[in-house]
Amino acid sequence: MEVIPIHTPAPKKGSLNVAELQGDPSYAPSPSMQTGPSVFSGASHVTVDGTPNINVAGRDVYTTINYNYEKEKENLNKTLKEKLNPIMHPVKKQIYCAEGTRLQLLDDICQWVLQPDNHYVAWIHGLAGSGKSAVAVSLAERFRKMDGRVNLALTFHCVKGQETSNTFQLVPTICYHLAQCVPQYAKALVDIFEKDASLHAGSIPIREQLSCFLEPLYSINQKQHATSTIIIIDGLDEWGKPADQYIFLENLQSHLQKIGGIYIVITSRKERDISRAMNNRSIVQSFDLTTSYPAQKDIAKFFEMHFGTNTAHQISKHDIDALTQKAGNLFIWANTAVNYLEMQYSMKAGVETLLKTKAARDNIENPYSDLYDLYAAVLDNLRRLQTKKGIQLFQLVIDIIISAYEPFTVKALTQMLEQQSQVAIEYEMVHEMINDLPAVLSTNNGQILYHLSFAEFLSSEQCPAKYRISQEGCHEMLANMCVKVMMRNLKFNICNLETSSVRNSEMLDLEDRIEQQIAPQLQYSATWWGYHVENGNCLNETSTNMMDFLSGSHLIFWMECMSLLQKVTGIKMNTKKVAAWSRKHKIYGVEATMQEVERFTDAFSIPLFESTPHLYISGCALTPKTSPLQMGKSKWNYRGVNIEKGGGMKIQWEQTLQLIHVGGLVQSIAVSPNGHQLVSGLRDGIVRIWNVQTGQQIGDPLHGHTSLVISVAFSPDGQQVVSGSQDETVRIWNVQTGQQIGDPLHGHTSNVTSVAFSPDGQQVVSGSWDQTVTIWNVQTGQQIGDPLHGHTSGVNSVAFSPDGQQVVSGSWDQTVRIWNVQTGQQIGDPLHGHTSLVTSVAFSPDGQQVVSGSQDETVRIWNVQTGQQIGDPLHGHTSLVISVAFSPDGQQVVSGSQDETVRIWNVQTGQQIGDPLRGHTSLVTSVAFSPDGQQVASGSWDKTVRIWNVPTGQQIGDPLHGHTNNVTSAAFSPDGQQVVSGSWDQTVRIWNVQTGQQIGDPLHGHTSLVTSVAFSPDGQQVVSGSSDKTVRIWNVQTGQQTRALPHTFPINPITSSLNSPKLVASSMSEDISTSPDPQSQLDNSVQLPPGISHGYINQQGWLCSHDNKLVLWLLPGMRGGFRDKHQVLTIPPDAPNGAIFVNWDNFVYGPSWTQCWGSSLSPHI
Repeated sequence: MEVIPIHTPAPKKGSLNVAELQGDPSYAPSPSMQTGPSVFSGASHVTVDGTPNINVAGRDVYTTINYNYEKEKENLNKTLKEKLNPIMHPVKKQIYCAEGTRLQLLDDICQWVLQPDNHYVAWIHGLAGSGKSAVAVSLAERFRKMDGRVNLALTFHCVKGQETSNTFQLVPTICYHLAQCVPQYAKALVDIFEKDASLHAGSIPIREQLSCFLEPLYSINQKQHATSTIIIIDGLDEWGKPADQYIFLENLQSHLQKIGGIYIVITSRKERDISRAMNNRSIVQSFDLTTSYPAQKDIAKFFEMHFGTNTAHQISKHDIDALTQKAGNLFIWANTAVNYLEMQYSMKAGVETLLKTKAARDNIENPYSDLYDLYAAVLDNLRRLQTKKGIQLFQLVIDIIISAYEPFTVKALTQMLEQQSQVAIEYEMVHEMINDLPAVLSTNNGQILYHLSFAEFLSSEQCPAKYRISQEGCHEMLANMCVKVMMRNLKFNICNLETSSVRNSEMLDLEDRIEQQIAPQLQYSATWWGYHVENGNCLNETSTNMMDFLSGSHLIFWMECMSLLQKVTGIKMNTKKVAAWSRKHKIYGVEATMQEVERFTDAFSIPLFESTPHLYISGCALTPKTSPLQMGKSKWNYRGVNIEKGGGMKIQWEQTLQLIHVGGLVQSIAVSPNGHQLVSGLRDGIVRIWNVQTGQQIGDPLHGHTSLVISVAFSPDGQQVVSGSQDETVRIWNVQTGQQIGDPLHGHTSNVTSVAFSPDGQQVVSGSWDQTVTIWNVQTGQQIGDPLHGHTSGVNSVAFSPDGQQVVSGSWDQTVRIWNVQTGQQIGDPLHGHTSLVTSVAFSPDGQQVVSGSQDETVRIWNVQTGQQIGDPLHGHTSLVISVAFSPDGQQVVSGSQDETVRIWNVQTGQQIGDPLRGHTSLVTSVAFSPDGQQVASGSWDKTVRIWNVPTGQQIGDPLHGHTNNVTSAAFSPDGQQVVSGSWDQTVRIWNVQTGQQIGDPLHGHTSLVTSVAFSPDGQQVVSGSSDKTVRIWNVQTGQQTRALPHTFPINPITSSLNSPKLVASSMSEDISTSPDPQSQLDNSVQLPPGISHGYINQQGWLCSHDNKLVLWLLPGMRGGFRDKHQVLTIPPDAPNGAIFVNWDNFVYGPSWTQCWGSSLSPHI
C-alpha cells in the first residue's frame, strides 16, 4: 500500500486573526484560501474582495472570509463532538522545564521532528518524577513557536483516576483534534457517522476505534504542505490498563506507517507492556531519561536558580551539592524540596531537615524510597499536622483528592466535604490546608493536582500510619457524599428547557445552562457515584442512603442529568457497578432496580441521547406500569400519553427492539470481531452489512457478485469483508465505505464455497468446487503463488492456523489436507481416513492439531506436524454423529449421536475416554463443554438436557426436565454456572448447573421449533435461532427478549463469536434486507395528538409533526400501530406493530412539556 504523507497547511495570513498570528495550533483555515507562496508575496498593502488590509509588525496581512466554510465547519464539529465525545478541555499541566535544563533532550526531539523519517513515534521514558511531564509541556511550547514547520494538534496529559485516563476517550480526542487541523478529515469522519447513525465512539474497543477513525487519513493527500502534525501524549502509563496500553501502541504504530506525516510524542514510565509495544526500532525513536539524558547537572542548575547567588533564599554551594546528590535523577524530589524550602522561615533548618532524610541508596525493589522519605519529612514538619484536628482534616481532604476520578476545585471539594459529619467544614479551612501543602499539591485553573508518586506514597507501607490512606474507605466516603449531593441538588428540568420539540443539539445555549445549573460537585457525583459504591466497602450508611435514592424520583432526575451531560453510556456503567455491589453484599432489591434502569436505557437510548425532555414524556409514558421506575413517577402528579395495545393489553417491556426485514435467500452470515456488525451473503449475489444494535443496514448493499454468495467473513480488525460466490470470484469490501477493494479476485473456475482471512488480515484463503485452494494478497488483490492443487473433488471448508502459517482444507474427496502458506506446498500426504465427504475442518487453539467431521459418522483428529491421524477415528457411535465440540484446552472432544450416546475422546490417543455416556432415550442433538472442561451438557430428542461429569463419566443429578418436545441445542454460560437449551416446544430455557433447576420461566417468543442456542461471552445474553425464521436475543437476568432478527427460512446452528457478545446464525433463508424507510410522506393516517393534522414517523422512531417538531418517541413494536390508526385489532394482540389505542387527553408536549411532572397542571397546548 502506498504511504501517503499527511501534512497540515502552514498558517495563512489573516488581518484580524490573533490566534493565527500567535501560532494557535487549533486554527484551521478555510480550504478556499491560497496556501504556500501567493500572488501577494512581496506586497505591503493589498486589497482582497475590496477589503483594505494593513501591514502589521512588518508582516503582510490579508483577509479572506468564507462564511459557508465556517458554517460547514461548525456543523461538522457539532457532529464530531456528539459522536466522538472527545475530552474538550483535557487537563493542562503547566510545569515547564526550568530555564537552561533538559536542553539537549529538547533539541534532539525537535531535530527528530524537523528531519522526519520513518520513526513516527518518539518515546520519552524514565522513572516517575524524572521530569517527563515538564519535558512534554516544554516541547509543546517549542512546537508552537516553530511557525510554519510544525503543527501541534494536541497535548494530552493522562492523569490516573481522572477523565484523561478513560480508556475510550483517548482515540476519539486525538481524532477530534486532528480533524481541527485537517478539514477533509473532519468531513470523512462525519461521513462515517452518517452511514451508521447508531455508531458512537465510546461503544467500540480501542483497536476498532483506531481502525474506524484513522483509516480515512490514508487517502487524504496533503504532502504539498511543508508542516508535520504533532500529537503529544504525556503519562501513557496512567491511562487505562497495561493491556489497553499495549493494544493502543501496537495498532497506532501500524496506522501511522500507512498515513505518513503524523508524529506522536509519548512519555511514560518504562512499564513492561509499553516497552514491549515500543520495541519496533524502525518506527520508534527512544529517549531514555535515565541512561541517555541523566538529570543531575540539570537538577544542580535548578537548585542554583532558586537558591544560588543573588536569589532571595540563598544557600551555600555545599548545601546545593548535597541536595543535588539527595535528588538522584528525580526532578520531582528537587521540585518538592524547593517548594518545601520556600515555605520555611529558616532556610538553614529546612535544609537540615531535608539532608537528615536517609542517604540516597540504590533500592532495586523500590526506586522511590528516597522520594518517599522526603514526602514523610515534608508532612512531619507541617505545623498544622501537629494536632489531632489538623491530622483529621488532612486525612479528609487528601482522601478525597487522591481517590477522586476527576480533580476538584477548592470550592467543589469543600461542598463535597460538607456532606460528611465527622468534622465541621468551612471553605477557609480547606483553602488553608491546600495552601499549606504546595510541596505535594499544585493547582491548575483552580483544580487541585498531585503527582502520582505522592498518591503511591500515601498507600505504601513506608508512609507513616497517621498519614496513610485506605482506598476502600475513601471510596465508601465518596460514595455517600455523591449520593447526598445528588439527593440535595437533582430536580426535574434542572436546566429549564423550554420545549420538548427540539433536540438537545439544537439548543445553542445548552452548555451555558449546564454550567450554571449543574454545579461541578453535582456533575462529579452523577458521573462517578456507582464507581465509588463498587470500590468501597459500602454498607450501613451507604445502604440506607442508596435505598432512599432509589425509592424516590431522584433516579429519574439522575438520568435526566446524565442525558444533559451527554453521558448516557455512563448510566449503564454506574448501574452495572451498583448491581455488582448489591450482589456482593446481598442488598435486596437494588440489583433488580439497576437492571430496570439498564433496560430503560437500552429501550430509550435514542431520546436520552437526542432530546432530554423525552425521558419523561416518551420514556416514562411507555415504561410498563409494573416497573420499579414508576415508583418515582407515582409520587408526582405525572401526566402523559396513555397507550394500550389491541385487546386491552397494557404496555410491557417489548420483546422485540429491532427487526430486520427479509427479502431474499441468505446463504451465509458472519459477525464482526467487535460484535457490532453482521455481514450476510445472499442468493441474489448481494452482500449486506448490518448494525447489530439497531438492526439497520449499514450503507448501501454491496453489489458486484452475479450469483449467490456462498461464504462471507470479516477481517480480524472488522474493517473488511471477504465474500465467495457461485460466480467463481472472491471479492473484498471496505466496511466503512461499502466499496469493493480493487477488482474481483479471479482464478477459480467453479463455485467458491469457503473463504477466510488470515489472523493478521493480510491474506485470504478460498476453497472451491474446482478442487483447488487459493491464497490471495489482500493489499494487491493478487493470487499468492499457484492454486493449491491436490483435492480430487470439490473443497467444502478452509481455515487458517492460529499463526497464519498453514491452511487446512476438507473436501468431497474424503480427505483433509494441510498446506504451507509460504511455499504453497501440501504438507505431507493427504489425511486419509474418512469414508464420506468431509464437511468441516478446524485447527485446535494451539495450532498443533486439526479436527475434521464427516458424513461417515466419525470425528478424526490429526497431528499437524506429522500429518498422522492421532489414534483411531473416534469410532464408537453406531449411527450418525450429529454434534461435536473441543474442550477449552483442546485435549478432548465430545460427540453426540443418533445412537443416543455422548462420548468423550482423548485428542492425543484418539481413544474414547471411559464408557459412552448413556441416559438419553433418543438421538443426541447437541453437546458442549463447560468453560473449565469438567462438565459436558447434552440435549436430546428425549426432551431432556443432561449434565455429565467428565472425569467420572457420571451424569450429574437428574435429567433437566421441562421441555415438552425434542431438545435441539444446549450450551454452557461462560462461567459454567448455567446451561441454556432450545427445543421443538418453541421455548428457550436456562438451567442452574448446581441444582438442576430451571431458572425462571421458559423464554417464550418463537413460533416454531428452536434450532440453536448460545450464550454471549459476558453471560448476560442468550441468542436463539428458530424455524420461525427469526434469531432472538434474550436478557439472561430478566428473561426478556431484547431483539429479534427475522429470517424467512429456518435458522441453522448459531455460534458465539469468540471475542464478542454477538452471535452468528446461518440459514437457508430469505435474505436480511432493509426494512422500508419508515419516514414516509406526510400521512393523515398516523396517530397524532390534537392540533396536528399531518405528521410522520422517521427512521429513528420519532413521531414528528408536519414542521419536523418532535412529538413523541416510539418503541419499535408500536410504530406500525401508530402509522395506521385504522387498525383496531391484531390477533394475537401482542404481535409486533399490532393495533395501538392512544388516549391523548393528558398528553403535554412542546412548550407545555414541563406540565407532565408536578402538582400544578394546566391544559396541554
